[in-house]
This record gives sequence, structure tokens and C-alpha cells, in this order.
Amino acid sequence: MDVPRDDESMHSEEAPKETLEKPSVGEGGEVRKPRIGRIAPQHKPE
Repeated sequence: MDVPRDDESMHSEEAPKETLEKPSVGEGGEVRKPRIGRIAPQHKPE
């Protein structure tokens, strides 16, 4: 039970951390989803 709890805690902390750590994602316009942020620069080579 301790393992799944840590996984959820890490995921929850990584989500907001990536959004704050990836402000440059604003270039693509997808700051709420860091996952799309990686594809944003590829889709929009602006």
C-alpha cells in the first residue's frame, strides 16, 4: 500500500512541477499539458 501511495504522490507533485518548470511551453500554447508541450514545439516550429 506504501508503494502505490508514493506513486500517486510523485505523479501529483510532478504534474504541477512540470507545468511550472516548463514555462517556455507557452510558445506552443499548451502550458496546462506538459505532455503536449513536448509535441507543441514539434508541431509549431515557430
